[in-house]
Amino acid sequence: MPYEFLPHTAEIKIRSSAESFPRALEELASAIADFLTRGNAKKLPEKNLEKIKEISFEKNDLNALTYNFIEEILFELDANEMVVLRAKVSELKGKMKVEFYGLPARKFRALEYIKSPTYSEMRVIEKDGKATIEVVLDV
Repeated sequence: MPYEFLPHTAEIKIRSSAESFPRALEELASAIADFLTRGNAKKLPEKNLEKIKEISFEKNDLNALTYNFIEEILFELDANEMVVLRAKVSELKGKMKVEFYGLPARKFRALEYIKSPTYSEMRVIEKDGKATIEVVLDV
């Protein structure tokens, strides 16, 4: 399973796993979209999505990069009323290039709300050709 929701007392905890850190970030974006849209993100074909934004991150601190990645997703919803439904992540010379794809929030009947990412219980593990990201999101 590329991502799963883990038990947590008051917040949302997600674990995403993939064959590389860029793919694990993509799965994390999908998990956040799944939560925000109450499962409706999975039903949308890729061809219907709009390119929202392209951004680059330095890859020196994976926890900070993950935190900023999530902040960008939440910023798009709060500031621009765009729901990020997919991310395409590539790595080049110590930088991560991210392309966000999604739809206007008005296209969804109801959305869940995430206040912010947290560093609490955040873990990024790259081991044996696999990457795992665990994050807790404040709701």
